[in-house]
Amino acid sequence: MACPGDVEVRASAGSTRVHGPLLQAAPPAAAPLSLRQCELQGPRIYQNSHRGQSFSHFHLLHQWDCYASSESTAWPPFFLRRRSAVTEVLAAPSHRLVISLADSGVCTAFDQDSGQQLCFLNLEADEVVRSLFLADRASPPSLITVSVFSGDSFKGLKVRSTPLSEIRAGRPHVWRPLFTSEAMYWPGFVEFDDYSSLAVTCCANTRLFKVWDLRAPFQPRFHVDSSGVVDFKVANSALVLTMDESDVAGQQLRILDLEHGICLKELCLQTVAGHDLECMQLVELFGRHLITKAVGGPLRITDVVDGSIREVSDAQFPAPQAFIHLPFNHAFLAFWEGHEAQLWSLKGERLATLEGVVLCMAAGTNIIWVSETQDLMFVFCKPGSSTPGDQHRVLPAADKATQQHGCIRVSCLLTGRQVAVLRHVPSAQHESRAGACKCRGAHAAAGDALAHITSLFYDQACHRLYTGTADGGVQAWGL
Repeated sequence: MACPGDVEVRASAGSTRVHGPLLQAAPPAAAPLSLRQCELQGPRIYQNSHRGQSFSHFHLLHQWDCYASSESTAWPPFFLRRRSAVTEVLAAPSHRLVISLADSGVCTAFDQDSGQQLCFLNLEADEVVRSLFLADRASPPSLITVSVFSGDSFKGLKVRSTPLSEIRAGRPHVWRPLFTSEAMYWPGFVEFDDYSSLAVTCCANTRLFKVWDLRAPFQPRFHVDSSGVVDFKVANSALVLTMDESDVAGQQLRILDLEHGICLKELCLQTVAGHDLECMQLVELFGRHLITKAVGGPLRITDVVDGSIREVSDAQFPAPQAFIHLPFNHAFLAFWEGHEAQLWSLKGERLATLEGVVLCMAAGTNIIWVSETQDLMFVFCKPGSSTPGDQHRVLPAADKATQQHGCIRVSCLLTGRQVAVLRHVPSAQHESRAGACKCRGAHAAAGDALAHITSLFYDQACHRLYTGTADGGVQAWGL
């Protein structure tokens, strides 16, 4: 959801969120994880294990500066020159592009192969880009940017679509505006759904939710009056509305079809003894499963088709800081600050604890990436990150470098096991790799980058990993 002055980031499973229809026949019961490994995923596990181990041999290929400009010393504008962390990195392999967005609002496009800076996406001197959306299924494939401007005190949102081919050619001024009929200022907003290529806007004047198809973004599909709505989420080809019609019986939810706006289901979340619904911490829709949790209450997994409910106690499952749905595996990931991430089934069963995967909340979900096939996960673990159990054990020599520089852990989501660690390599071991890197001082640069990563992106098509750092740099890692 993009709002003036405030951008909310919700985790997604990789570059596209893949979900099934909301209301359908019950899927086959999910097999135990070990059974799925043997019968359903055997060859795939071997392939992914081999591919995963190759990440340990990744080295720094390129390093770019989001703020450098060889064309003009007057750009970017002075107020955008404050160096800040790279909050998002995107790759468009079809057009050989890498696009970065810094916290200050500077948006830069690079050539994927040479690292040459192609252009800035900030078209006006007072423009601050707040969020990006890669509409690669649109015609033509485009980058959608949401910006605010200092000229109106950053109150209004401007949304535009720029063809990737024009960015590739260094012509970012060839663009078209989106949602021009909407008054996009506070409390209005826009949110994108990458699975369905839809956008949801809320107009500040009319207070209407409108759903737009980004493949034909000139007429909305339908609209919904936001009166009585206290929150909403786009999930799994559905729009989930949380209503303010609360009473002692429970909290009202409405689930709408994203195609036509038809109400598919109305639910009432029943109160749990001793817990107030106003303290609801979690409302997520994963396929046909609605996941809710109140402060101090159990995790409740409700099947919205047959009404069955499964519960997991608060002691077993405290409220997580981040969620990622894995529909291919009928599972989800949960992250807690200072504790290892866990893989759970939609039956409320803990499938695995992910070794060494500890979330740094300073960067939120920007430092987590799940591959498009949802079999590999990449997480940056900051220097010195540890779980309570690590404080009482002797670290191997390889992990001592991780304590100083940080690392990127690669985990197999089919087994829950760690398959590779991308870490700083000591100088003596690095000699054979340094020649492959085109960057001067590659050894030191790699160590510095792994100490300050703030975002990452894995390009599965090219088998490359891109990272952004706290000083406004972007790195490409590969074989």
